[in-house]
Formats: sequence, structure tokens, C-alpha cells
Amino acid sequence: MASPPKTTALPGTESPADGRPASNAPSGAERRAILWAATLGAFITPFVLSSLTVALPDIGREFSLSAVELGWVSTAYLLTTGALLVPFGSVADRYGRKRVFIGCTVLFTLGSLLSAFAPSVHLLIIARAVQAIGGGGFLPSATGIVSEEFPETRQRSIGLFTSIFPIGAIVGPNLGGWMVAALGWKSVFWFNVPIGVAVLAAS
Repeated sequence: MASPPKTTALPGTESPADGRPASNAPSGAERRAILWAATLGAFITPFVLSSLTVALPDIGREFSLSAVELGWVSTAYLLTTGALLVPFGSVADRYGRKRVFIGCTVLFTLGSLLSAFAPSVHLLIIARAVQAIGGGGFLPSATGIVSEEFPETRQRSIGLFTSIFPIGAIVGPNLGGWMVAALGWKSVFWFNVPIGVAVLAAS
């Protein structure tokens, strides 16, 4: 029996490796925007952790906190983020990495805004937990997005993406210390809001 003739796809209509139609595949500019969005998300997560360290003494003085209460301002974020890293990986695989990334960015930005407006330490801790829910989904969803959008340069793109983490941790205490001294501790949280908006715009 003769085999059916092979059909050749017209130029520009081939499907990319991830199975999307070529017409729906992001352009070069869109892919660069996606990479920058993921990179900003990777920067802001360690930045908020390291910059808050220099703001803690001012927060403690304003709310007259004990050492234990002050510790919870940081611990609430760390516990929530650590608990959600693995579950968010599964959620991103099931419901879509970009959708989870955008949702986490919204939560992170909202948590930052609530933290800046918090009138008490208890509301500040709750706001930090909201911020951490968003922060906990950045890494697994953003890593998946970078890997999916740049299959031909996956290792280099993920390397660029992950190299931003130590930069955020280094910049945090220096820039955060200047902001706290010049603008007050709430500026550490206000700083995250335009970054979050920029990530959403690039996404």
C-alpha cells in the first residue's frame, strides 16, 4: 500500500516546540518583555527580604514592639513563601504559568501597598503574609515561563534569570538603608508598587 503523500507546511505556519500555532507565538519583542518581567520578579523577591532588615529598627520604634513581635514581621513572609514554593509549582503547571505569575504579581503588589498603609503591627504582619503569597509563586512560575519561551537558549536564559537573585539581595540593604533614612520605613514597601506595576505591564 502506498504511503500517503507528505504535506509541507507553508513558511511561517509551522508550530513552535511548545505546540502553539505560529500565529499565536510571541514575537521577539514580546519574548524580551516576558524575560524582563520574570527578571524584575526575580529581583524584587530578595530585595524585599534584604531591604526590610534595615527597616526593622524603625518599625519596632514606631509600633513599640518587642523582639518577638518584630521578628514576626520577617518570619510571616519567610514561612508563607517557603510553604508555598512547591504547591505553586503544581498550580502553575495545572492552570498556566503566566496566569499564576500575573496573579502572584497582583498579590505581591497589593501586599506591599497594604504594608505601607498598615496602622498596626498585626495588620502589617497580615499584609506581609499577603505579600508572601505572591512572592511564593514568583520563582516556580517565572522559571517555567522562561524555560517555555526560550527553548533554544533555555540554559542561558535561566542563568540570566537566576543571576538576578543575588543582585536583589546585595542592592536591598544599600538602597533600602538610604530610603529608610531619607523617606522612612514605609518607602521600602512603596518601592515595590511601581515595580509590580512594571512587571504586570511587561507581562
